[in-house]
Amino acid sequence: MDGIDRLAGLLVAEKRFRPICGLDFEQAPLLTEPAPFNYFGTRAHWGSNTAIGLVQADALDPAAMKLFARRFHELLYLNPGFWIGGSYGLLGFAFDRPPPAQIVDGVRKLKRFNVPDKVWMAAWTLDLSTGRVTPHSGGPYGLYPGRAWMEKAIRRS
Repeated sequence: MDGIDRLAGLLVAEKRFRPICGLDFEQAPLLTEPAPFNYFGTRAHWGSNTAIGLVQADALDPAAMKLFARRFHELLYLNPGFWIGGSYGLLGFAFDRPPPAQIVDGVRKLKRFNVPDKVWMAAWTLDLSTGRVTPHSGGPYGLYPGRAWMEKAIRRS
């Protein structure tokens, strides 16, 4: 079992994220094409739909990371249910080795938001070798499950 699988297991067991499969969406190819998310799960949190996606990113170039961010943002719109507080998403790009600084900076800037529709997405860098999490720049703040929990979970897995 690799680091992403262990982290996904902790998200399910401790934070109650529900893994999502293609059958949950009309636009199922967004989950798998051109490359699949290693994990995609959702849960309700304080009146909002919260989603988390994990992607093994060591071999991805910046263009592929942007494509994952676009697909993830679109999935936030497709997630079923009515949520008063909107939808929040956290896309974690996981690296087995510390990523170069320019990649970390690029990931921090991949956040997207649509205020009228109440849909926010942020991208974080997850260094599985050190347990370090580099969050997005600026708001939204306090994305669930939080940076501190993610760092502890990576170090445990």
